[in-house]
Amino acid sequence: MSAQQKAETKAELTDEELEALKAARFRERVNRVLAAMRREGVDWQAVLHITPDGRIGARVMPVEMRER
Repeated sequence: MSAQQKAETKAELTDEELEALKAARFRERVNRVLAAMRREGVDWQAVLHITPDGRIGARVMPVEMRER
C-alpha cells in the first residue's frame, strides 16, 4: 500500500474507528513486549510515574538497571 493510499484510508476513518485502531496497535505492542520479557526470563519491574497530563504511567525495566 502506498503512502497516498494509507493517507486516503486514514481520512475515511471516523474518530471512533481511529481510536479503536490506535488501541489495537497499542495492545499489539504491549503483547510483543510481554512475549519478549517472558522469552528472556529477566526479572522485570515497573517504575510508576505521573505523566504530564496527570495519568499514571509505568516504565518497565530489568531489576538490575533500576537506579537506587
